[in-house]
Amino acid sequence: MTKFNTEQLGFSFLRKRKLTVDFGGGEITSDSGLLLVRQADQSLGLLERLANCITDRRDARYTDHDLLILIRQRIYQIVAGYEDCNDANCLRKDPALKAACGSMPSDKELGSQPTLSRLENTVTQEDLYRMGSGLLIYISVAIGNVSRSE
Repeated sequence: MTKFNTEQLGFSFLRKRKLTVDFGGGEITSDSGLLLVRQADQSLGLLERLANCITDRRDARYTDHDLLILIRQRIYQIVAGYEDCNDANCLRKDPALKAACGSMPSDKELGSQPTLSRLENTVTQEDLYRMGSGLLIYISVAIGNVSRSE
């Protein structure tokens, strides 16, 4: 006899917000696996580290989205198989992507295609160098080749 697990999954990145996953319709997504990706990212802190390597040159008066949220949105879209930035205009409303980026389905939409394209085009060589160096240190520490103090 098949046994079904009826326990709900909890996601620490949602903090005090409640997210229920069911098959009753409403806000529908086929990308709920992104919640697990976000949970792993939360544990590793990888995208937060990468975001800290990028100098945010945007004028805060005209900024609607946090840099880390935009990076999460772009990377999670790629992870879900939407490597083309054009998909952002449809996906910015997706409840699973919004939850993975730290928003609830009822919150404002995520970044648009032009916003993500500007993000991709604003990253400098210096930013890329910091990102590469940061990843190298992160991986070296993870496999035990470098002490955390270096």
